[in-house]
Amino acid sequence: MSEMNEHAANVTKKTKHAARDVLADGVEHVKDIGQGVGKVVKEQVDRVSRGVRTGYRSARASGQELEEAAQSSIRHMPITTVLVAAGVGALLGYALGRASTNHHG
Repeated sequence: MSEMNEHAANVTKKTKHAARDVLADGVEHVKDIGQGVGKVVKEQVDRVSRGVRTGYRSARASGQELEEAAQSSIRHMPITTVLVAAGVGALLGYALGRASTNHHG
């Protein structure tokens, strides 16, 4: 019986070692996957961040161009600019007033 117990103990020991090795390999594989996913996520975040910065710079430049154009228009044609602004304001007021009236009843 003792030989059988010894054999069972050896088999159990070998099984534990094999299970430990498989588990260690699995853990390494999961770590590798995690690092790969982390790298992909970081690359996507970097790409989106660059896109946002580019969009911000473009919007800022467009805003500055619009401001400069408005200032130039005011300097060169002040009366025309004021009349156009008043006309646009009147049209918007009329349109918004009609929308408000139609919406409420």
